[in-house]
Amino acid sequence: MLKKLSLFGRIDRKESLDVMRAIIGFLEEHGVDVIVEESVSKALGLGEGVPLSELNEGEALITVGGDGTILRALLFVDLPVLPIKIGRIGFLTEVLWNEWRYALEKLLKGEFTIDERDRLEVQYKSKVFSLTNEVSFKGEKLDKINEFTVTFSSGGSWNLYCDGIIISTPTGSTGYVLSLGGPIIHPRVRGYIITPIAPYREPIRSLVLPEDEVIEVRPQNQGAYVILDGQILITISNKQKIEIRIDKNRKTRIIRIRKRGVIEDVFKKIKLENNQGSS
Repeated sequence: MLKKLSLFGRIDRKESLDVMRAIIGFLEEHGVDVIVEESVSKALGLGEGVPLSELNEGEALITVGGDGTILRALLFVDLPVLPIKIGRIGFLTEVLWNEWRYALEKLLKGEFTIDERDRLEVQYKSKVFSLTNEVSFKGEKLDKINEFTVTFSSGGSWNLYCDGIIISTPTGSTGYVLSLGGPIIHPRVRGYIITPIAPYREPIRSLVLPEDEVIEVRPQNQGAYVILDGQILITISNKQKIEIRIDKNRKTRIIRIRKRGVIEDVFKKIKLENNQGSS
């Protein structure tokens, strides 16, 4: 049985705070130590919590929020994550906020599976980041078309004139890439995807790469903003490179309470998001 769990979530919504308060009470009643992230602890009036990186001391992570909450947490925390959904966007979540007790009972009984997925490793100079979804590139000047060169370790390069580029994992293929007309890639497919944003005279919508391919992306005519999982912003100069590959040392590990096919799950969520967006 799990004895120590970490908790992180949205603090800008009352229902999120209510659920996290209830989760802490439930876990403590069952003899589980709860490590609470510092902003959550303060919002709940619990005193001093810990920085995100110190949540790694738990055996698993519970997040309360949407996909953005998960992406932020997993930039710093390398634990299996049980996402509980509060908010509209939740492709990575299967547990709704009013199902938290059912999910935790299953978790404590060991009645769950771990869904492992590839991550991206992004290197800029000496800094290395591990990403769940994607890295995106956009030019510094909005009124100027961007030129990027993508160089492949297997040989060759791709020159692109476009508003930007997104490189995503199969997990990230249901995010920004999907809205650009890119493919949905099954999370068990080993590889990643390059998708230009509004390309000029470019017939290729997306390019799917194998897991052993390493690429370098360089802006050629101006500096660029590099956005990591929608959470971290880096500014690079013209000609500076970002190196991207599949992370060989780490996986995204999502705790699944229910047995449901990935394809079925994706189509249900796309339908739900579209219905909510039109209401």
